[in-house]
Amino acid sequence: MKKNYFMVKAVFLLAAAVLPVLLGSCSKKNVQSDAPDSETALQSYAGSSVTENGIKIDFDFTALNATMVYSEVFNMLVEPAHYNGKKIRVRGTFSSFIPNGKTERAYMVVVSDEHACCQQGIEFKLSGVCSFPKDYPPLDSEIEIIGTFILTQTEEGYDYFYIACDEITEL
Repeated sequence: MKKNYFMVKAVFLLAAAVLPVLLGSCSKKNVQSDAPDSETALQSYAGSSVTENGIKIDFDFTALNATMVYSEVFNMLVEPAHYNGKKIRVRGTFSSFIPNGKTERAYMVVVSDEHACCQQGIEFKLSGVCSFPKDYPPLDSEIEIIGTFILTQTEEGYDYFYIACDEITEL
C-alpha cells in the first residue's frame, strides 16, 4: 500500500509540473518582439541602404544582433573576396595599437558576440593625413564606421584587408 502511495504522489507531481508547460505552449497570444524578424534583418543587412549623408551601404552590420555581426566579421576572414569593394557600416569598440615589428599604428573596430566572450577586430584607415589621438575617438569608446572593404596582398603574398573609412562617429 505504501509503495502505491508513492507512485500516485510521483505521477501527481509530474502532472503538476508538465501541465502548465503544455497549457502555456498552446496559447494563441501573439508575442511581440523588439528584434526585427530574420527576413527584415537580412534585407536590411545585405540589401543596399542609404545613409543620411547619401552614402550607399552594401552591408549594414548595424541591422544585425551581436552574434550575427561577429559571425559576419569572422566570415570576412574566410571569404574576403565576397566583400571586396563593398560599402560596409559596422559598430563596435575603438582600439589602436602598434603591431610587433611595425612602426605604423593600426586602428580597429572590435565587435563581440552576444555574450562578449569572443571578439574580432576589423582594421580601418581614415583618409587624408590624420594623427593619433587628435583625429580619432578615445580608446575603448563605442564607434560606428562606414567605408569600403579593401582586399590586397602583403609583400609576402598574404591576403590583407581593411576598411577605407569614409565616416567615423563616436556613439
